[in-house]
Amino acid sequence: MVPHRMTIDEVDDTNTHDQGHKASKLQTLVEVLRCELGRPIRSSDTGFEPTKQWTTLHYAVYHNREAALLHFLRAGQTPDGTPAAQPPLCVAVTAGHTGMVRILCESGASINAGCKHSGETALHLATKAGRIDILDILLRFKPDVNARTLYTHETPLHYAAANKRSNAAVTLLLSHGANCEAMNSHGCSPTEVALEAQHLDTAVRIIRAAGRKAHKLTKERQRLLSQVMDSRNQSSLGADLVAEALNLACPSDSSALVEAIKTCRVSLVRLVLDKGSNPNEATASGHFPIFAAFNACSAPVVQALVEHGADVTLRNPHGPNVFQAALASPLSRDKEAITTVFELLLSRGADARTTYSDGTTLLHQVVSAGNNALNISQLLLRHGVPVDAQDRNGNTALHVAAASEPCVALLLKHGANASKVNSKGLTPLLGATRGATSDNEPDLRELVRASDSSAVDAAGKTALHFAAQNGLTNTVKLLLDARADTTSTDAKKRTPLLLAVLNHRWATVALLASQPGSNAWDENGLTSLHHVATRTPKGSSTWKDIAAAAAAFCEKGVSRSMRDHTGSTPLIQASKTLPEEGLPVLEALLSQKGSERSNCVAHEDHDQRNALYYAANSGKATFVEALLRHGSPFELHEWQPADGQLGPNTVVNKRILKLLADHEWIRRMGSLHRQSSTARNEELLSNVLPLRDLKDLLTMGLDPNRLLTVKLSDSLLWMLLDHDISTSNLLSKYVYNALKLVFAFGANPDAMANRKPHRTPKMRNSQQIPLAAHPLTHVIEQCSWVSLELILLLLDNGANLSIMSPLYDGRHALHSAVRANRADIVDEMLLRKAHVDCRDTRQRTPLFLAAEDGLAQIVDMLLSSGANVDAVDVESYTPLHMAAATGKTQAVACLLRAGAKATLENYRGLTPLHCLTEKLPAGAKDEITALLQQAEVIERRKLSPPQLNSRGRARMQGPDSDKAAANKGKKLLRKSRSVPTHSPTTSTKNASAQRPAVTPPVTKVSTTPHVPFQDIPAPLRVSKQLVSVRFTPPTPPTLPPPVAPPKSVPAPTTTMPKPRQTPRVDSGLDLAKAGKERPPPVLERNRITFDPLGDVPTEAEELKNWLNVSKMLDRL
Repeated sequence: MVPHRMTIDEVDDTNTHDQGHKASKLQTLVEVLRCELGRPIRSSDTGFEPTKQWTTLHYAVYHNREAALLHFLRAGQTPDGTPAAQPPLCVAVTAGHTGMVRILCESGASINAGCKHSGETALHLATKAGRIDILDILLRFKPDVNARTLYTHETPLHYAAANKRSNAAVTLLLSHGANCEAMNSHGCSPTEVALEAQHLDTAVRIIRAAGRKAHKLTKERQRLLSQVMDSRNQSSLGADLVAEALNLACPSDSSALVEAIKTCRVSLVRLVLDKGSNPNEATASGHFPIFAAFNACSAPVVQALVEHGADVTLRNPHGPNVFQAALASPLSRDKEAITTVFELLLSRGADARTTYSDGTTLLHQVVSAGNNALNISQLLLRHGVPVDAQDRNGNTALHVAAASEPCVALLLKHGANASKVNSKGLTPLLGATRGATSDNEPDLRELVRASDSSAVDAAGKTALHFAAQNGLTNTVKLLLDARADTTSTDAKKRTPLLLAVLNHRWATVALLASQPGSNAWDENGLTSLHHVATRTPKGSSTWKDIAAAAAAFCEKGVSRSMRDHTGSTPLIQASKTLPEEGLPVLEALLSQKGSERSNCVAHEDHDQRNALYYAANSGKATFVEALLRHGSPFELHEWQPADGQLGPNTVVNKRILKLLADHEWIRRMGSLHRQSSTARNEELLSNVLPLRDLKDLLTMGLDPNRLLTVKLSDSLLWMLLDHDISTSNLLSKYVYNALKLVFAFGANPDAMANRKPHRTPKMRNSQQIPLAAHPLTHVIEQCSWVSLELILLLLDNGANLSIMSPLYDGRHALHSAVRANRADIVDEMLLRKAHVDCRDTRQRTPLFLAAEDGLAQIVDMLLSSGANVDAVDVESYTPLHMAAATGKTQAVACLLRAGAKATLENYRGLTPLHCLTEKLPAGAKDEITALLQQAEVIERRKLSPPQLNSRGRARMQGPDSDKAAANKGKKLLRKSRSVPTHSPTTSTKNASAQRPAVTPPVTKVSTTPHVPFQDIPAPLRVSKQLVSVRFTPPTPPTLPPPVAPPKSVPAPTTTMPKPRQTPRVDSGLDLAKAGKERPPPVLERNRITFDPLGDVPTEAEELKNWLNVSKMLDRL
C-alpha cells in the first residue's frame, strides 16, 4: 500500500529534531538565515559535502534542520533540489538523518533518483551503510529494488551480498522482489558476490529465496557446494546450515548424501546421515549411495553407509551388484581398501556366487587383476566360488590368471584343472603363450610345471611354437627345461625355431638353434638358417642381433652346408640378397668353428657358382673382401678384365678386381715362401708367377708399389730383385721381362727398402738396425756380375743416380759400380750425367774407391769426367793417400798425372808419401816413393818461401801437431756419424728427381779393406836432398764428347759381358792406332831447387833422376 503523500501544510512542525517543542518564528528565521549564509566558497569533489550548486534546501537537509526544510518546502522549493546538485534524498540517506528521509519521501521526493556521478540510488546508499531503518522507510515508497549503478551495474542486492552484516538487508530486499539473477558488469550474480566474500549464509539465503528459480543458479550452486565441501568452511558453519547448503547446492539428479559421499570425507557423510538422509534412497537417476561410495574410492565411507543400514544386496538398474561395482570402481586399485570392502560386504551377507552377463564369475574378474587380488581370491574361494567355472568362451579362472604366478599357484592349490580347454581348443598354457608379448612376458613357471607341453591348438602349434613366435625367451627356457619337443611342426611344416626366425625373435633363435630340428626344411625347401641369412632388421633389432643368431647355427657345421631347391647354401643366399650393411651376418656365416672348410665358402649351387661370384657381380665389395679373407677360391683367368666376368668400367668393379688381384698375390707369395724354404730352384718364381699371370694381376689393379705380401717387400720391384739375388738368377730372361712389365705398370725404380746389414762376428744385435737401400745400388752391391742390360733397364725407366743408400754406408750407385770394378756400368752412369763427386757417409767420392782398389781404368774415366782429384774425406784423406796406402802404383801415377797434390796432409799431418806401409812389395813401394818424392819436389818449387817455412815448422812440431790433427779428425768423424739414418719414402717413378737426398747412416758395414789411421806407419826416411824434375806428359788428342745414340734395351744375355778396356792416356795406343809416332817427353829447362837441409844436386844427378822416372813410366 502506497503511503499517503501529504502536502507541506499538513506536515507537523511542532516536533523538530533540535527542539521538542513547536519551533517559533524566530527559531525558524534563524535556521533559514544559517542555511542562507552557510554556502561554501569553493566546491568539493566528495559529492555529499556542501558545494556551490547546493540550495538552501540542501543545507537544511545536510544540517538536519527540519524547521528550515519545512519552511523551504512551504516556500515552494522542490524536494529534489536542482539537477546540478546531488538529490537531497541521497544527501539525507548518506548523512543518516532518518527524519529528513521521511520528510523528503512524504514531500514527494523522487525515490529512484541517482547520484550524479555513480548512479547510486537512496536504496543503494542505505544498503551500503547497513541502515535497516532507512531501508525500511524507503521500501515503503516502492522504490526500484533492482536499480543499477552507472558503471558497475550493481543492484542493492549486490551491495547487501557483499556486506557481511547485512543479512537483514538481504532478507528485506528479497522480500520486496530483488532479482537473484541480476549480473553486474563482471558477470557476477549477488550469490557469487556473497560466495566471493565467503558469506556462505548469505548465499544460502539468496538461493533459498530463489525458490523454483534456483535451478537457474547452477554455477552459483556448484560454487556453493565446493565451498561447503571445504573443511575450513564447515568448521565455521553449523550442521543445519551445512545440510541445508548441500540440499540447496546438489544437482537435481543427485542428493545431499551422494554429494557428501563424493567428498570422500567420512565426517561429512556421517553428518548428512545423522540429519536423516536415507542410505538406501536412490537419486532421481536411480543410483544408490553405496555405489557412489565405490566410485569415491573410500572404504571408510562404505563402512559408514553399511553401519547406517545400507543394503548390500542392491543392484543398480540394469547394472552390476555391489561386488561387481566394487571391482569396476577405482577402489579396486587399492589392495587394502578393496580387501576391506569385500570382507565387509561378505560379512553383511552379499552373494559371492553372482555372475556377469558373459558368464564370468567374480573369481574370473579377481584373478585377472593380478597380484593385488590374491587375498580377494582366497575370500571368494572360501565363500564357495567354483574354481573351474567356465564363461561363455570356455575360459576358466586359470585361463585368465595365467599372467599372475601367485594366482596360478593359488588356483592350482585349490584343484584347478590345467588341461581344461576353452572353445578355441586352448589350454591355459597355450592361451597364456599365445597372448603374451616379449615386452610384458608373464612368469609361467607354475603353469608350465602343471601343464602338458605337447598339447596343440587347431593349427597344430604347441606352447613352444607360441613362445618362440612371440619372443618369450624365459618361457622358451622353461619349456626346454620341461623337455618340450623342438622338432614338432605346425600345419605349415614350421618348427618353433622357424617361427622365431620369421618373426625376428633373434634372442629366441639363439636358444633354439642348438636344439634338435634346427636343420628342418619348411614347405618351400628352406631351412631356418636360409631364412636368417636373408633377413633384414626390423623394429629395434640390429644387424648384430641377426649375426648373433646366425653364429648359433654355425656351432653345428652341418647347418651351413644345407641347400635349398636351387642348391644354394645360406652363405650363397646371404651374398645374393643382403645389402652390404649386413656384413656382420656374412662374417658370422664365414666364421671358422670347425675344420678348415667348415664355413662352406667354396660350395657352389646347381649353376656351379659360389658366394664370391654373386657378391662380385652384384657389386658388393665388402662382401668380396670378407669372402676372400675367409678363403673363398677362384680362378684368376675367369676374372680377367678383357674377357672375364667383370669389367673395370665402374669404381666398384675396379675395387673388386683389385681385391681379387691382391688376394691372388698373397696366395702365390705364400706358396712361393713355403716352396723357397724347402728348395732353392732358380725357376721357382717363374713357375709360381708366370709372366701372363703377373700381367693379369697388374691389369686387375695390383699396385706394384704397395703390395700385401707375406714376409716380403711391399714393392714388386724389390720382390723380384730379392728373389733373384737369393737364387743368383739376375741374368735370367724372366727377370728382365718381369721388370719391363712392372715398369710398364708404373713401378717406382727408386723405391727404397729397409734391409738389415750383414752381421759380423763383432756386431751386436742392437747394431742390426734395418737401413734403406736403393734398388740400383742394392743390385750392384749384391751381384757385381749383374748384366749391363738389367742396369740399363733400371736407368731407362728413370732410376735416380743421386740417391744414396744408408745400408751401404751412404754409397750411391756410382760408388757401387766403382767398387764392383764395373767399368761398363760406370761409363753408362757417367754418360747419364751421374754426379762424379757424390759422397758416402765418410765423404768419399767414387774416385776414392777406385784409387784404393787400384782401378786405373775407372780412375781415368772419373778424372776425364771432371772428378775432383784432391777431394778429402772426413779424415782429410785424398784419393792419392788411399792409392799410396794400398800400394796401387798405376792409380798413383794416374792421379799425379791429373794434377793431384802430393803435399796435402790428412788430419794427422801425413802426406801420401808418409802413408806408405812396410807391408807393401818392395818394387811397388820404391816406385810409389819415387813418384811421390818427385811430385813433392815439383810442388815445393811452386811454393813461396813463407809457405815452405810454415810447412817446415808444422812438420817440426812433432807429436803435439799429430795429437792436434788427430783430435780434429775425430771431431770430423763424429760429425759425419751424427746424421740420421731414416730412409726416404717410396715415390712414383717420375718423382725421383724431386726426392730429397738420402741422409747417410751412422753405422758403416763394409767389406772394402780400409787402412785405419792407427795402422799407418811412421813416415819413411828419405834423403835430405830432394830433386824435382819437371816434365810434361804427352797430351792426348782432344776429341768431342761422345754422344750416346738412342738405343733400345738389348735382350739380356746369359754370359757375363767383359769389361771394355779403355786405353790409358799415357799408353800411346790411341796414337799408334792413328799411325802417329809417340813423341818423347818434353823436358823443360833444368831447374835445381835446393832444400834447406840438403846439398845442391848437380846437373848430371838431376838428369839421372829424370831418366829413372821415365823408365818407371814406360813400365806402367
